[in-house]
Amino acid sequence: LEMKQVIACSPNTLNISCPEDHTIEIINGNFGRFTITLCNGKVREKWSKGKWKRNEQNTFQRAQNWSVNCYLDEAVVFMREECNQRRSCYIQSEAFSIDRDPCPGTERYLEAHYRCAPNQGNF
Repeated sequence: LEMKQVIACSPNTLNISCPEDHTIEIINGNFGRFTITLCNGKVREKWSKGKWKRNEQNTFQRAQNWSVNCYLDEAVVFMREECNQRRSCYIQSEAFSIDRDPCPGTERYLEAHYRCAPNQGNF
């Protein structure tokens, strides 16, 4: 079965879904960061005077201090509880309260790796 990957930059909702007669099987999940290149908001298009302007922000400067080994153990546990054996599910970053932040100052994103398993015994 092919593995799929979905990512949602905060504060967007992570939307996981499978085709009819299939259910979700979460392989791995995280609310954190493993790379600088995703969700770094470096270039934002801004509508100005009738055309789109690139709004280069100083995010990259900040991003250089971000951890790329930013992992939240409970994320995958929560995703499995919410999503496994269902056809679709939604995960919001607000679901995670981070008491002792292992990577303070790092902007996180939601990430899930999953498979769509054919339903057993649906005749």
